[in-house]
Amino acid sequence: MWTLSDWKRHQATSRYFRHIVKWPISTTFRLISPVCLIFTLWSYLWIKHIMPNFFPSFLLPLSAVSLTSSAVALLLTLRTNQSLARLAEAREGLGTLVAHSRDTAAILNAYLPKSSAVRGCRPLSILGWVLKSQLRGEPCLDVTEAMLSSEESEYVQGQRKKWTGLLRIIRTFVAEKAQDGTLNNMAHGAILDQISYLNMSIGRCERIFSSPTPPTYTRHTSRVLVLWLILLPLGLSKVTLPVALVAQFLTSYVLLGIDEIGVELEQPFQIIPLNSLCMAIMRDCFDEVGEGRMALPTSPTTTTP
Repeated sequence: MWTLSDWKRHQATSRYFRHIVKWPISTTFRLISPVCLIFTLWSYLWIKHIMPNFFPSFLLPLSAVSLTSSAVALLLTLRTNQSLARLAEAREGLGTLVAHSRDTAAILNAYLPKSSAVRGCRPLSILGWVLKSQLRGEPCLDVTEAMLSSEESEYVQGQRKKWTGLLRIIRTFVAEKAQDGTLNNMAHGAILDQISYLNMSIGRCERIFSSPTPPTYTRHTSRVLVLWLILLPLGLSKVTLPVALVAQFLTSYVLLGIDEIGVELEQPFQIIPLNSLCMAIMRDCFDEVGEGRMALPTSPTTTTP
């Protein structure tokens, strides 16, 4: 989670120098540089060996390459815009998950004794960690064992979707408190509403995770991009070899870099700081129950989705 100092550093004009200096260790650069080198090698082979020996009089006009450049740019732009929209929606879904977790903890604290509120917040506080384990394929056994009883942890780990097990535990807990009279019906209904909102927030994240940008679009973009970069050296045959190689590498880096960023953004849960969000849920839940009992409102405050 960024702070004010992070934003100041991000917006400082020194960022240009910093970004250039760190170029060699850029994740995107390291991922696409092998492909850029392959296209550069192809350019070398074409200009140095293939064209002189087999097609000595061949020259593809650069205007022919330029005709398709707008199509390549359009494909990359639409893909990147779609990926950014998915990132924004994922961030919004996770944001509502944090807010509804905090609201649920607040209602538990307001209407239950302190010990019971803390008990109800235990499964609630690790909801983010369990969701993170599903979205990133990571284990969460240590978290469930630390925050739940052995029976509850075993139950959650046995579920196909572990977060549904946590929500069932919370529902069962508040139902028991409602049945024994500790929790009034109005508060019980408010908590059930919040659990439904939590369910919808997680459902949004699952929908984004399970439904990528249509693979047909991704495949077509890759094919057009590769074809364009293969044809580019055919229009650079009359320039000097070093200039052609530099132009091929830089052009490949720019276009493949945009495509790679779009691919990374398409699966937003790999780049969103989920650790910070999970810690925010945990801190907020226990901050709510750790501040002591507040004056009871006439009705619980709930947040609409």
